Amino acid sequence: MTRRLNRSNRDQQVVEPEEVASASDELTPTVDLWKGDFREVLTDIDDGSVDLIISSPPCDEDSIHIWKDLSDFAARVLKPGALLVASAEQRYLPQIMEVLGTSLTYVWMGWVPKRAPYSHIDELSIRSKGKQLLFYANGEYVPEIPFDDVPNKAGTEDAVVAYYVEILTERGDLVVDPFSGATTAVVAQRLGRRFVGVRD
Repeated sequence: MTRRLNRSNRDQQVVEPEEVASASDELTPTVDLWKGDFREVLTDIDDGSVDLIISSPPCDEDSIHIWKDLSDFAARVLKPGALLVASAEQRYLPQIMEVLGTSLTYVWMGWVPKRAPYSHIDELSIRSKGKQLLFYANGEYVPEIPFDDVPNKAGTEDAVVAYYVEILTERGDLVVDPFSGATTAVVAQRLGRRFVGVRD
């Protein structure tokens, strides 16, 4: 992606790569990190141009509709057969999986451990020490390279992101994170991937 994205909305503001440079010595021009709502600032991404969407969307009862919008967005911008990899809390999995399945094809579910403090679900007397990883494809998923559903080096967020970006994409591919901090941007740049991300 060589052009900058639409900034017509006054409430939207681009976050220049210099703002995340503290997390990496250098970010190339192939990294675009934006501020705003992905449904508004990523409208200029071409249909069928994205090789991987990897993200940690908000995960509570009031955010289920965002997952539906994410599903529609992924179905538009992902290349045929490309994956959305998203982490989700188990409590809302049935609702999340239902809305993701409206536009995407379920492939698999993985798991990654969380660092303390853990989530406490008091009414069920459960202490949750992990998050689910949901793998959904745009259309039919045709596996090319095997990957683990529980990465061996899953102790940190950047290790999990790095594992999937490296194994599911190639150098020069376009990776998108609609709910991004600096982590995915730095990982993608380090691995030679083009990156577009949004943080609110």
